[in-house]
Amino acid sequence: MPDLQPPPTDNHPAPVEDTDGPDPLAHLHKMSTTAGLGSTDYVAINGPSVVAVILGLASALAVVDKILLIVPVAGVICAAVALYQIGKSGGTQTGRGLAVLGLLLSLGFAAYVGYAAVATVQQEKRDSIAIEGLISELTAHIQKGEFDKAYALFSPRFQERVNAQQFNDTMRYVQDHPTYGKLEGITTNGRYDFTSDPATGGRIGQAILLMELDKFSESTRMDAVFRLVGGQWKFENIPGLFPSPQQQQGA
Repeated sequence: MPDLQPPPTDNHPAPVEDTDGPDPLAHLHKMSTTAGLGSTDYVAINGPSVVAVILGLASALAVVDKILLIVPVAGVICAAVALYQIGKSGGTQTGRGLAVLGLLLSLGFAAYVGYAAVATVQQEKRDSIAIEGLISELTAHIQKGEFDKAYALFSPRFQERVNAQQFNDTMRYVQDHPTYGKLEGITTNGRYDFTSDPATGGRIGQAILLMELDKFSESTRMDAVFRLVGGQWKFENIPGLFPSPQQQQGA
């Protein structure tokens, strides 16, 4: 009869879990409390950076009116604030690209407006010098009785309205007026106003002429209009001497 023996037993019993040992989840408390803040899922777009790029685009309005230069100035300030806040956020804010774009747009439009303003001042200075030379030339021709040469200093539009004979007759009075005497000189008050003709787009200048007559103690003031024709300034009219048809009707 076979021997009945108990089945072999494992001499290495399974270890009993030590419930009093270290917690296997305890290491989780060592994870960074800022984990994930640097990821795009948790980064916020900086508000001033959005405003900066909007103001940068709106800075184009300053090209239309220099008063609106306040827009690019505000854009630069917003961009600077945005870059500062983003730099101090420790990676919790984004929008640096928007801030830089807004800054570049604002500076670009402001620079363009500034350049255009300087260019306009320089152009007006050159135009003023050219008109002063034109006035001096007219004065010399009138004093010498060279009325045909003086007539050539007036624009074609003027010559269409006033013929050479009418011009000469008027200039004879200017040269030597029966009451006020001879013409001693023509100058301006040094102030010029330049605009564009809304009908033709041509450049127009306006100034006040001061006529000195030897028998009259005070300067005779007359408005004068100039037009740039073919790159040269011409007299468009001296309404006090050659009133337009509208002025004659209203007289």
